[in-house]
Amino acid sequence: MTRLLRRIQLSVIVLCTALAGCGGSGGGDSSSAPVATTPPPTTTPTGPTVIAANLVTSVPAFTGSTDHIAAYTRINAVRGACGFGLLAQNTKLETAAQNHSNYMSNNFAAHNDAYGHVENAAYMNGFTGVNPSDRTAIVGYGSLAIGEDIAPANASSTSPQVDAVNLLLQAGYHLKSVVGSGLYDMGIGIATLSPGTLALTADFGSTLSTLQDIASNAVATYPCQGSVTTTSPQGIGHENPEPFPNRDYSASPLGAPIYARVRTGQTLAIKAFNVTAAGSTTPIASAALFTSATDPNHLLQANEALFYPNAPLAAATTYNVSIVGTNNGAAFTQTFSFRTN
Repeated sequence: MTRLLRRIQLSVIVLCTALAGCGGSGGGDSSSAPVATTPPPTTTPTGPTVIAANLVTSVPAFTGSTDHIAAYTRINAVRGACGFGLLAQNTKLETAAQNHSNYMSNNFAAHNDAYGHVENAAYMNGFTGVNPSDRTAIVGYGSLAIGEDIAPANASSTSPQVDAVNLLLQAGYHLKSVVGSGLYDMGIGIATLSPGTLALTADFGSTLSTLQDIASNAVATYPCQGSVTTTSPQGIGHENPEPFPNRDYSASPLGAPIYARVRTGQTLAIKAFNVTAAGSTTPIASAALFTSATDPNHLLQANEALFYPNAPLAAATTYNVSIVGTNNGAAFTQTFSFRTN
C-alpha cells in the first residue's frame, strides 16, 4: 500500500478564462487609500498607497458527511490562519468533484491512467467530461476560473481525508493551488481508488470577476506563525508537474516546501530565505528557491516563491523562518515560527 501511495503522482491544473488577475495579470479590489500618516494640508502626500485586503473571513458552516467536512475544515483552517481568505462549500463543485472521484474509482483497476485530471470518454463508467471545466459546466457551475487538485490517502488512516489535504500542502504547486488562489468556492469528492486507498478530488472555482486577495503591503506564507505541519523521513512525494524531474526522491528525499506570496499583480523579490531549527544558528540547506524567473515549470507568478528544504524536516521540531526581500520594490523582513508534528 505504501508503494502505491508513493507511486501515484499528484496532479494539478488551473484553467483561467475571463477572471481578472488569474495568472498574475492584475485584478482584485482596485480601491486604494493613503497610508496611515496624514500630511499637513499644504503638503502633497508622497508615500505609497495601500490597497486593502478583500479577503473572505466568514463562510456558512460545512454540511455533508464527516469525511467531507474534515477535508473542508482542514483547508479553511490553513487558509484562515495564514491570511489567505476562506472558501465556501459549493454543492455544484462538490458534485463535479465527487463525479470525478467516482470516475477514477470505477476505472482505475482496469486503466491506471484514469487517475488524473483528464477523463477518457472511452471509459464510460462514470465519465462526465474530459477536463475539469467540462465537468463543472455540466453540473451548472458557470465559472470564470476552475482549479483542481487530486491526492491519494491510506484508507486505514485515522483521518485519510485530512491526510490527503496535508499531502497537497506538502507539494509545492498544489500548495500554491490550495492556499494561493484568490478563488471563492470549493467542492470535495472522495472515493475508493483501489483496495486500501482513497482518492480525494478538490475543485476550486469562482463566478466573480475579481479575486479575493491580501493587502498590497502584506506577505502571506504557508506555513505561517503557529502552523503545525506534517513531516516524514521519506520526505515529500512526486507531484505532476514535477519540480525536480532529475532528482531521485528515494535516494535524496526533499523536505516540504514553504510558500510565500504578495498581492496578485505585484512582484516579490527574495534576497534571503533562511530556515533554522530552534536552538541552532545554522540555516538548513536549500534544494531550491523558485520564483517566476527560476520555476522550471513556469507555474509561479511574479508575486510568488517556493522554498524547498534539501532534506526532510525533523519531527516534533520548531523552525524559525526569516524572509528578506521586496514587495513591489518596498523592502520587507518577515519572520515566523512553525512546528512539525
